Amino acid sequence: MQIRQKLVIILLLIALLPAAGVSVIAYTAIRSETQSTTRTQLQSVAVRQEQKINVLLREKLEEVSKFTNQLNVRSQLATYLETGDATTQQQLNTLLLEKRIEFPDIQQIYLTRSTGEVIAATLPDLIGQQQAESAGMIVRRDARDEVNKLYITLPITLNRQDVAMATVMFRMDDLTAVVQDYTGLGETGETMVVSRNDPSATSLFPLRSETGAALQQSLASLDMANHVGQVYNAESYQGKQTVTTVRAISSANWLMAVSIDRSEAFAASIQLQNTLLIVMAATSVVIVLVALAMTRSITAPILKIVRTSRAIGEGDLTAKSDIVRRDEIGVLSDSINKMGASLQSYVDRVRGQRSRLETILNTATESILAIDGTGTVVMANKSAAELSGRKVSDIVDRPIVETFTWQRGGHEAAVDYAPRETRTYTDLEYVSPAGDIHYVKLIISPVRSEPTQLVQAIVTVHDETKSRELENMKIDFVSMAAHELRTPLAALRGYLELAVYKTKEKPSNEFGGLMDKALKSTADLNGLISNLLDVSRIERGALALDMQKVDIAQIIQRVIEDSQVLARDKQITLMYDGPQSDCLVYGDEMALREVVTNLLSNAIKYTGENGRVTIRLQKQAGRYNVSVEDTGIGIPKRALPHLFTKFYRVHGGLDSGSTGTGLGLFITKSILGRHNGTIAVDSKEGVGSTFTFTLPQYQQQANEQPAKEETPKQPRRHHGWFTKNIDR
Repeated sequence: MQIRQKLVIILLLIALLPAAGVSVIAYTAIRSETQSTTRTQLQSVAVRQEQKINVLLREKLEEVSKFTNQLNVRSQLATYLETGDATTQQQLNTLLLEKRIEFPDIQQIYLTRSTGEVIAATLPDLIGQQQAESAGMIVRRDARDEVNKLYITLPITLNRQDVAMATVMFRMDDLTAVVQDYTGLGETGETMVVSRNDPSATSLFPLRSETGAALQQSLASLDMANHVGQVYNAESYQGKQTVTTVRAISSANWLMAVSIDRSEAFAASIQLQNTLLIVMAATSVVIVLVALAMTRSITAPILKIVRTSRAIGEGDLTAKSDIVRRDEIGVLSDSINKMGASLQSYVDRVRGQRSRLETILNTATESILAIDGTGTVVMANKSAAELSGRKVSDIVDRPIVETFTWQRGGHEAAVDYAPRETRTYTDLEYVSPAGDIHYVKLIISPVRSEPTQLVQAIVTVHDETKSRELENMKIDFVSMAAHELRTPLAALRGYLELAVYKTKEKPSNEFGGLMDKALKSTADLNGLISNLLDVSRIERGALALDMQKVDIAQIIQRVIEDSQVLARDKQITLMYDGPQSDCLVYGDEMALREVVTNLLSNAIKYTGENGRVTIRLQKQAGRYNVSVEDTGIGIPKRALPHLFTKFYRVHGGLDSGSTGTGLGLFITKSILGRHNGTIAVDSKEGVGSTFTFTLPQYQQQANEQPAKEETPKQPRRHHGWFTKNIDR
């Protein structure tokens, strides 16, 4: 919508809203007053009509009641019912005829037995006929003259028993005159009467617009029975909307409705409404014409400024506005010109920064890609293009999943390119179009910006292929060197053992001591070589385990027995707190024994004389917890995060006199990991350390068959898992 149109609408609203508010208030007040007056007048007419009808009906009812209670009528009726005498019957007929002559509105009178047989009547033709009558007032058509008549039937009681019924038929001219009295009802108002016992609500009297509607027209649409004593809106039998009030005619169990069309009842308010609408429409036209003239002087220069702004938005930053004014529009024109100049300067700076950014990205060794919320690449550096074997232009504006398919273990790996925080994916593989396999690490960092920002995440790809090849070469070298060292070491150890044996034949304290030290050093070197081979197998995933059901409690007790000699040499107390047996786990017995031996030997090594080492075994939540607690020198807090890494040895007080390689805890953690176990440490310098590892309890149903190893089993060492000279 243009500004001129908006100004016209604003001016129109400013001018019309007060007038419209006043008009609505006036119209609402007049309409409310009109409705109240109409309802009051309608109720007044209904009360008047109700009273008139009730008076007429009571008069007729009293005449019938007087007749049935006349002594001569009752005595003649009793005699006839007892004797059946024709003379008595004739006398009854005479009494009925006299009553008819006495009251001119009576058309006919007849008496019936309780069985419905007519025994006396003003018309002899009715005698002997059957007339099914019940007490009350009804309106029905007289078959002789096709005129509606009012029938009032009352019982005649003798000796407290109803022996006959007296039915009096009245003319309805007076009732009809009351119903058709439309005084105070205007041109459309009328009075309608129905029987409350009539489910079809048929009109008992002629209607204003249909004189033949008596006993013909249904008035069910008015729903009188549910609105007695109310003034409500209803739909008439003609389908018009009316204001209606309902009154009960108590004398006859009738309902009377007085209604008037809403169009007539509210004619004054409708006329006022139409007048107000015409005035508002005329006022709107005048205001629009005045507003158009006023806004033209404002919108013309604004449109020029809009054209200048549009040109700047389309890239023409040299566009200028030539409007010279001293008001706010002139200030706006000058601001637009300054904005264009500022944008030109800003664009120049952005282009320079973009050039520097592209230079930095293209010189980076890592592959860097920027993607939007749909996963489409919006920027890529040369390293990403080289990794994918494509051009940069072939990567940009294409989904990243079409360019890079990451795999892990020969299967496609799922990667979330829209994480809420930085995520790292390791051990991924990417096969280039040329068939080269790259081992990569993926880092996806979300860009914290507005939702409409173009870039949603930065993907950094670290190509670890060369470093992995170098690591494999290191592992191969260590494995090969360890294997090659074993052969000369075995020969050297054999010669030393022979020399020791020979020195025992000719004892020499000095020479024998040196030979024992040399033999011990070869044993330590053999343990180091075994540890290096174990680490090599662990990193290759070729460490073979003989998984079976074993008792961890018995393994712990055997290790304690083997360590008693070393503990006694340092006067250290070894204690075991736990079950003696029946603590089954699924694992390699020799490997688990090495785990316990490593932890126990470390505890003894770093505990001073007269110290204490306690091993506890507990079962908790389907797992076994084994803790090795010592009262030694403890571990510095800074060293705790690195304890289980390769070749890490604690410097300072702990390594005094220690000749370990720093592989023991690394091997321990690797073994426990293969057993679905965990290990943790809690230590305080000068107080002691507690190493705790957990193993899952043996489950029969899960271990019916041994799990298959990922790689073929290698021959086990003849001396088992036990290593020498390993420490923290």
